[in-house]
Amino acid sequence: MSDKENKKINFEGVCPFCGQVSLDEECNCDGAQRERKIQSQIQRATDTIYELFGPDCTENGYAPVADESIKLMREIVEQVAYWKMYSASLHIANGIKAKISRTASGKIKIERSETKKQSLEVED
Repeated sequence: MSDKENKKINFEGVCPFCGQVSLDEECNCDGAQRERKIQSQIQRATDTIYELFGPDCTENGYAPVADESIKLMREIVEQVAYWKMYSASLHIANGIKAKISRTASGKIKIERSETKKQSLEVED
């Protein structure tokens, strides 16, 4: 057996969705295509979480949240992407709230809100 044939065998895999043995890196069955679409949606949602809650959120006038909170939001996004959860709301420190949900059109929506309240009193 030549080295070229041996390399092909090493790259051989079985698609977990259709069971097809493929020498290609990616299967094009419906299940595999759907999985790639979900993974892409998870990645875009994760990027959005970092934009709204990560270190770069200071550009929009927000304070970043703890890495542990971002990690939890990433896990929630995965659950929403696989239709295991419809939505979740988190109340993070300092009045920061995060909501992750699925819209009717199948999009993943990520919201950040902050409750700021200020009160001053003036004497007579």
